[in-house]
Amino acid sequence: MDQYSTQYDASIGGHIDVPDGENTFQYAEKRLPELASLISTIKNPTKSKLIFQTMPNHMRRRTAAQNPKRLPVRFRQGHISQMKKSGMPTKKKRPSRKYRRRPSNLRKEYARRQMKVSWMETHIWHAKRFHMVKKWGYKIPWAPCDKSYRACYRATAKHCLIQDISYLNCVEIRGKMDELSPQLKRLCNPSELSFTAKCYISGQREGTLDIFKHDKYPLGAIGNVRFFWKPPGQEELSRLWIFIHPSFHNIFISELEDLFHLKRITEMDVDEEKTVDEQSLTVYRCPGSSVEVQELRPKLNRFRLTGPLSNAVLSRALKCKQNPEIESQDFSPEAHEIQMKYWNEISEISSPAELPSNIILGLTVEDPRINRPQKRTKALPEALPLTSAALKIPPQINISPIWDQELRKNLPERMMNTGKYNERRKKEALAPGERCSFEDKLQALPLLLIQRPGLRDSSKPLGFCSGWDVIVPAGYGIVTWVSLIMWGARAGGWRETISTHREMGRDVFAPDTMVSQKEEDTEAEELRAKYFRRPSKKRPNYTKLSITSPFQCPWKQLVKEWSEDSSESFYVLRDRKILDQCEKALKYQQSVESIALTNAALIPVYIRLISRGNPGNFSILALPHPEDLKKKHSSENGILHSEPVVKDSNSKIRKILRQKHTRFLKKQRRMRIRLKKKHQEKSTERVKLPRKKSPLVLQECCNFKEKMEELWLPKNPLRIKDQCSRTVIGYVTQSDFIFTDSTVSAIGYITWNGFRELIGKCKKLKQATVLVRGTKTRHYRGGSISIRRQ
Repeated sequence: MDQYSTQYDASIGGHIDVPDGENTFQYAEKRLPELASLISTIKNPTKSKLIFQTMPNHMRRRTAAQNPKRLPVRFRQGHISQMKKSGMPTKKKRPSRKYRRRPSNLRKEYARRQMKVSWMETHIWHAKRFHMVKKWGYKIPWAPCDKSYRACYRATAKHCLIQDISYLNCVEIRGKMDELSPQLKRLCNPSELSFTAKCYISGQREGTLDIFKHDKYPLGAIGNVRFFWKPPGQEELSRLWIFIHPSFHNIFISELEDLFHLKRITEMDVDEEKTVDEQSLTVYRCPGSSVEVQELRPKLNRFRLTGPLSNAVLSRALKCKQNPEIESQDFSPEAHEIQMKYWNEISEISSPAELPSNIILGLTVEDPRINRPQKRTKALPEALPLTSAALKIPPQINISPIWDQELRKNLPERMMNTGKYNERRKKEALAPGERCSFEDKLQALPLLLIQRPGLRDSSKPLGFCSGWDVIVPAGYGIVTWVSLIMWGARAGGWRETISTHREMGRDVFAPDTMVSQKEEDTEAEELRAKYFRRPSKKRPNYTKLSITSPFQCPWKQLVKEWSEDSSESFYVLRDRKILDQCEKALKYQQSVESIALTNAALIPVYIRLISRGNPGNFSILALPHPEDLKKKHSSENGILHSEPVVKDSNSKIRKILRQKHTRFLKKQRRMRIRLKKKHQEKSTERVKLPRKKSPLVLQECCNFKEKMEELWLPKNPLRIKDQCSRTVIGYVTQSDFIFTDSTVSAIGYITWNGFRELIGKCKKLKQATVLVRGTKTRHYRGGSISIRRQ
């Protein structure tokens, strides 16, 4: 211990004597003050914040101070010890199960709640995490409960966003091609591709079409549909799957009934062994013809993955089954090998936009629960270069046994439920995450992958909103959904559908469709009711602002005032050739006199605001005056014109009406008091009159409310075109900050005659400019306008 050996330290220089050992007691004695200081620092921290106050914003919960389970597991023990010092609230005794509000049979309760509104397979998952809304007979997710608006955009642009669009109703049409082709063409634009175009007949690509009432084009727009054909095989009859939005499902079915002279045949519960879904199965047949229409509403799930990482998410979650045993005429082992090879070639690409557009890939995969990670993991691609072979669509790539109706029926019956699956894994799994022997025996799952190319517009990011649609048979919806979520996909709702369409410069529903008109009427009623719920001093006076329709775009009246005839019909221009001519006229100041177009047409436009400000929905688009255009570069705030304040001529009438109504209510009150005194004189007990108002008072109040609302904001305005000092040529349907443009942009429509006048006003300008004014301001701002394709 006391012997020292001479050692040399090159970094210090010179000779240093280092002892061979150390006295443990002396060493511990020297460390005691340091340990005491460390313990004192831990017990008396200098930070004033508690653990639950140091959480990031998205993890903070108000109830975390009382309920430690609101915090992550690693922080709970420290949080409990802190709360003990400040005095934790006493735990209430948990009530017995008898007193809990939980039904004895959850399945029956869920079935009862689905009698009026249908649920998707992922409803329970969404209901715990999303705001749910009732739309089109379904309960659909609106938006996540956390603040994730920008996060969902980032997922769309850089990662992967997943949405459940199983509310789209699938309709199967079966028949001979000679009988189907001429009738289906009557629903389409005659100058563009139809259902029976050569690129769609093979079934290798999915098509998208705007459909109309038969022989009514360009009027009578119904909506947008997606469709694809079954690959041609040994069957004589062709089969077509059309995915329809539920809002116009009945309208589309009635059109098919008229075209093919169909008769409805609903399968009743004749067979007791049939399930509820089969009992509600509806079939339409044409007597004396091979045409048959069948509704496949509850039979298929459809998930939409958007973003460059959607390919990586799918490749991790869905692994092809080796040598699957499927008893179906639609299954081909040769096609399965081709599909496996092609899927392996494209699974590691950086974005689905690199693939051929709208290709359909049939896969037969393992049970999605097998490849689910233990923790949520972000799937990343290896970004391998795309081979030339992957750009060619191989034959038999779209063959899938999912077309077999009997197979789709048997899949959920033979499926091992998740409870049994987890129990078997607990017993047989040697290590967490290891594969079990019984998993290899689980039945294979047939599904379809449909590529979406995204944007091909030069003014937007190339391939933006590209991705895949996954069609999964009923019964496997939730297990597939959870697997995709666990591999890093971020879930979105209907709000994200609206925002992605807005980022792409498109409307979800065109204003000439029946769906859009219903949605606009519903939204206008809600906004109008919300407006009149506010006190009169807390709501804008639209009469003074010269705004006649602040909650709706009155297309019919606007088109009628701009056209010479008295017809109120209008339509959105969809002809690509005419839209190209209009775009050239805007860019190069060409004449539009050679364009043959009726006055009832609405031109879809895209407006980028030149200055600051967000005008909002239902903003007006107006023609600029020459003096307005001169202020375009000189105005500091970007205000090109300010609307003069208009005197409200109805204010005196409203005041007189309000005074009259007040006198009526006071008179009724005096009558009630007089009646109460009269009854009180005859009674020894205290008299209480019923609070229910008489029918006379209720009728008077309703009449007063209707008159006041009409005086504040008339439902049927007299003028739309000349409602203000600048001539109105159109309206904005959507306006917001667009992340892809890094500025505020708007989607709108202008009348054909208004478009012609706008070109005449902007001949000397490099870029056509339109005036934009919001419903709550008097200021007009400039916006550069371009033609938009739906």
